[in-house]
Amino acid sequence: MLLDNKELYDRFLKLEKATQKLSEEVSQLRQNLAEELQYCADLELENHNLRNRLDDLQDKDDVQNGGVKLSESRRNIKKLYDEGFHVCPAFYGSKRDDETCMFCDDIIYGDR
Repeated sequence: MLLDNKELYDRFLKLEKATQKLSEEVSQLRQNLAEELQYCADLELENHNLRNRLDDLQDKDDVQNGGVKLSESRRNIKKLYDEGFHVCPAFYGSKRDDETCMFCDDIIYGDR
């Protein structure tokens, strides 16, 4: 079945318009993706800076609270202890009764 010239030309124009529209959508998506990637990179940088600032504040707090700079693992253990749980082997994981535990203190601040 042969198409006459007008039909062929009309179909070609329709296809050309559809291709142009698709090209515009792809360009817009590319622009949106670039903006989102930049936003993500900005957030990662801000997150990194905030973590560094938090670490600096934690180090300052550690020095003020006894002059001991704790490693990251000991800071995590201290956080559990501050939340009210024993971190010593004898009572690990059990709730503390708002009193200090010399065994836990030794785990957190002791020389190892």
